[in-house]
Amino acid sequence: MNLALLTPLLDQVLGQTQHHAYLFICRSFAGESTPVELIAELLKRLAGITLFEPSQKPSVETFWQAFARHPDLARADSERAILRKDDVEIFRERTLYPPTFARRRFLLIERAERMNNQSANSLLRTLEEPLAECVFVLTTSRPSALPSTIASRCQKIPLPAWEENHSALQTLEKEDLLFLENIFSAAHLKTPPAVVAVESLASPQLISISAKTLNELSQWCDQVGRRYSSEILRDALVENTSKALKAGELSQARARLLLGLLHDWTETDPLNPTNSFWLMRILLTLAN
Repeated sequence: MNLALLTPLLDQVLGQTQHHAYLFICRSFAGESTPVELIAELLKRLAGITLFEPSQKPSVETFWQAFARHPDLARADSERAILRKDDVEIFRERTLYPPTFARRRFLLIERAERMNNQSANSLLRTLEEPLAECVFVLTTSRPSALPSTIASRCQKIPLPAWEENHSALQTLEKEDLLFLENIFSAAHLKTPPAVVAVESLASPQLISISAKTLNELSQWCDQVGRRYSSEILRDALVENTSKALKAGELSQARARLLLGLLHDWTETDPLNPTNSFWLMRILLTLAN
């Protein structure tokens, strides 16, 4: 996976006051293997744990063996099709005691949509009584499949997909990509001007927003919202945000606004609001 693309995004969402539970959302989590590079980065940021030095390149098997041996780390069975109550009960025991070596105990549930009602209720009791020395990390590709009681207690963080040659930005047609990138280019200043392009939002020429350009923006959002899935659109926005942050072309305040809207979009997706509605909200936030 391209960890360099994720780094500025993680800086942004994890650089504030740290939560006791995180739900990382990405369509790539549908696969059975979670990238160890991502877990290693989260271990360092959230719990102060480094299992291997940067110069070392452990195999996936070696990494998870080291993870399992560490007294402050716990991982739900990654191979079960359905996580049972017993599979998450281990977390409650781990939250009773302070960490041995780490800053916080790190408790991992991959593909959290695998929980049934019993396991979800068991985890909920643990999440409702969090200890400061623990951090829960859940991953999913289908947030709507999680019980709302669990999802509501986690800070939701959308991540771009990491499969090779499957960038959401590469999925967009050339005109759509240019249109989107121009909106981001108008939002790069710390005090962004209220401007978009006049003849075409793919044009580099910028002027004050007019009724014509608002109409063009609305038409684009409607067309693109029907052409692509919500997952692809959110991925594209996250990828663009991460690229702009890394290049210093997007202010921290503007990035926080955008990521907050993406969180809201992810939460309400099961309620089936239109993609065009969320695109319009997000792009107007960037363009104004």
